[in-house]
Amino acid sequence: MCGIVGYVGDVNREKIGKMLRVIAHRGPDDKGIFIKGDVGLGNNRLAVIDLSFRGHQPMFDNEKSVCIVYNGEIYNFREVREELQGKFEFRSGSDTEVIIYAYKKWGVGCLKHLNGMFAFVIYDLKKNLLFGARDRLGEKPLKYFFDGETFIFASEIKGILSVLKEKPKMDLIAISDYLTLQYVPAPKT
Repeated sequence: MCGIVGYVGDVNREKIGKMLRVIAHRGPDDKGIFIKGDVGLGNNRLAVIDLSFRGHQPMFDNEKSVCIVYNGEIYNFREVREELQGKFEFRSGSDTEVIIYAYKKWGVGCLKHLNGMFAFVIYDLKKNLLFGARDRLGEKPLKYFFDGETFIFASEIKGILSVLKEKPKMDLIAISDYLTLQYVPAPKT
C-alpha cells in the first residue's frame, strides 16, 4: 500500500512533507514530492511491481506534461500496456506509467480500460487539470477537503488534518445518518 497526498492552494514542500510524514507507514521504500505553482503532489511508495528507481513517484510522462501519484494495483496493466505500445515510449515496468499513457490516449475514459484496485490523482500540466479516481469498489482510499479555495487530498484523513489551519468540528447529524443508513448523504462527510 502506498500513500498519496496533494494540495492545491498556498502549497510548499513543508506542507507536503508534513502530510507524507503522518502517513509514512503506507510506503517505506521511497518518498517523492512535486510542486509547481499552487499544486503540490506527494507519494510514500511501497514498491510492488517495478522495484527499480524507475517506479519513483510522482511519475511523469516523457514530455513532463502529465504527473501522477498512485496507490494500488492494475491487474490488467500488461494488456493495457500492449495496447498502448508503439504509441508511447515506456521507461519502466510499472503499472503507474501505464495509467499515465492510458490517460494521455483516452483522457478520463482511461478508467474503462483499468481493472484493479486503485486510487490516483493525475495533474495535467498542459490543461492545468487535476483528475482523481478510485476503483469501482472504492477499495483504495482517497479522502479530500475543499473549502472553496483550497483543495487537499490524501490516502488517510490524518494527512489532510495535519495541514488544516482549523480542525473541523464533529457533525453529529452526519454520524447519526451513518449509523442509521450506513452511509452519509451528500453534502455531509
